[in-house]
Amino acid sequence: MSMKGSVGDLASTIISREMEDYKSKIEEAYKAALKLIEETREKEYRESIRKIQQDIANAEERLRSEESSLELQLRTARSETINKWVELVVEEAINRALKERSSDWYKSFMRGLVERLSEEASSSVFIVRCAKEDHRLVEKLLKETGLYGKTLKLDKEHAGIKGGIIAVSEDGDIVLDYSFELFLENIKPKIRTRIARLLEG
Repeated sequence: MSMKGSVGDLASTIISREMEDYKSKIEEAYKAALKLIEETREKEYRESIRKIQQDIANAEERLRSEESSLELQLRTARSETINKWVELVVEEAINRALKERSSDWYKSFMRGLVERLSEEASSSVFIVRCAKEDHRLVEKLLKETGLYGKTLKLDKEHAGIKGGIIAVSEDGDIVLDYSFELFLENIKPKIRTRIARLLEG
């Protein structure tokens, strides 16, 4: 074998080995690149999923908040509507009652209040006040009790009420309020309940 042939074979062997080594490194680099791509893809996929889930959670929270806000607005509007109707009903009730001042019903109602007052006033002296329009009627009814000028005294000053009577003990310790206003204020919860049922259908 000539020297030239040996050198050629040696060079061919070296090149062949280098090529194998180069191919091996390329293969390793390719596999590493594939692994990196896969890991990056997985990481990006997980991050995308996390972001989507967070966006969904945020959207759900906004919806819950908006739903709560709308429910509050609905409850407030409903309550305001009911309150408006309660006040209208009370006002109408007072107006109708006052139109009946000369009727037997109204006189009977006022007589009942005076009788109740005479029972309460058995041990104290009370100053009685009423609306200007009821002054003569109340004076007449107080005289009928037999306590007029004794334990029941009618004040010349009129009470700032639309109907009914208010009595204050002489020492000011006791106030008996039988006014229309208080009576209707006390039955407002019942009126409110009935109106709420009507609105609900």
